[in-house]
Amino acid sequence: MTTADGNIIGTDIVINHGLPSRRWNLVVLGDGYRTSELIKYRYDVQNFIDKLKDTKPFDEVWNAINIYRIDVSSTDSGADDPVACGGTGATPATYFDATFCGAGIQRLLIVNNTTAMQVASDRVPEWDMILVLVNSTVYGGSGGAVATSSTHPSASEIVIHEIGHTAFGLADEYEYYAGCGSGEIGHDVYTGPEPFEPNVTINTDRNTNKWRHLILPTTPMPTTSNANCSQCDPQPSPVPQGTVGTFEGAQYFHCGKFRPEFNCKMRALGPPFCAVCREVIHNTFSPFLIPISQIKLTVTTGNRDIDGDNRVFLGFGGREFRCRLSNDSDANPFHLQNNTVTLTFGTSSNVEDSAINDPRNPFMDVSDATNFPVYIRVQPKCNSWDIISATVETIPQTSIFSIKYPKIVVGDDSGEKVELV
Repeated sequence: MTTADGNIIGTDIVINHGLPSRRWNLVVLGDGYRTSELIKYRYDVQNFIDKLKDTKPFDEVWNAINIYRIDVSSTDSGADDPVACGGTGATPATYFDATFCGAGIQRLLIVNNTTAMQVASDRVPEWDMILVLVNSTVYGGSGGAVATSSTHPSASEIVIHEIGHTAFGLADEYEYYAGCGSGEIGHDVYTGPEPFEPNVTINTDRNTNKWRHLILPTTPMPTTSNANCSQCDPQPSPVPQGTVGTFEGAQYFHCGKFRPEFNCKMRALGPPFCAVCREVIHNTFSPFLIPISQIKLTVTTGNRDIDGDNRVFLGFGGREFRCRLSNDSDANPFHLQNNTVTLTFGTSSNVEDSAINDPRNPFMDVSDATNFPVYIRVQPKCNSWDIISATVETIPQTSIFSIKYPKIVVGDDSGEKVELV
């Protein structure tokens, strides 16, 4: 069908980690959702986002990602399901013309890529990847210029697998095309050149293999070999889960191509990404992460001092940093009245245990500054502490956080927090 079979309703940024010019931007479109089903579409998108964030290594690079949801209504629900691939023969009128049976494979779900890219470009010009969620419970999806996924119960896993293709150039690691029990021909032994994808290879030499830096000296090479190339290899893994080596059977061939680990999300739904795939994902997102290299806390005290034995902490970016100057015999640097002290964490640090109290380790992104509360915490109980001013600044500069008026802190056994805004 065509774009006459629906309408663009609107665009929302549902995960916002900063300017699109500084982040990796994923655009999600829907196909086969009638206007009355757009609430379901938004629910499907949120389910996908929750699953993506919980999937390693996306949880580690989450601050690099913006996600935009474009609401698109279609005249009918679902997707074309051709009889030629064993489908129902349904031909609903949808905006992006989603259909199963791409290239004669039932699970291969495709859309009109040109239309999808045009809509994304009109609404989010700086998009890095496009995903189309198709309102059908039939199992299917695809990678390529535009990734697709149905709403099958395994949809979230399908989406993340297809993102592996579209966003990171990862190959399928499964060793069949139509299926291990399909009787397929032409997929017994691969005899071509080295694949360009980063997660499949023909090279089992530990000295020249493209992921050799991840292979332990004690790991056999090849790690598994298929004794019968006319079928998928039925043997279990001979090594512990997570071992990187060369396992025969990958990218639609029973033999001749090798994958990095016995199992991976690019081979089957459910397992985590293998180490090679995780490394590729990390490297893709690294340019979109903006590290905080320094935090400065400046506090001016008033006429009511704090006991030198009280501990003071700075809460910033979801972490707490111990406020104690290096080579200072007192537990905190703010025990003097009418005094100004500046603590520096990270670059040019002047605090005790600088390696622990460092925003660079573990990595802290500039968006963390506004995603979490900023506060000063006193522990344990203190009688009172007169703070005239307190300011937090960072490199690179995010927001400047400070108290808006002088504050008297009365601590308790668990410690009192003074939030900075």
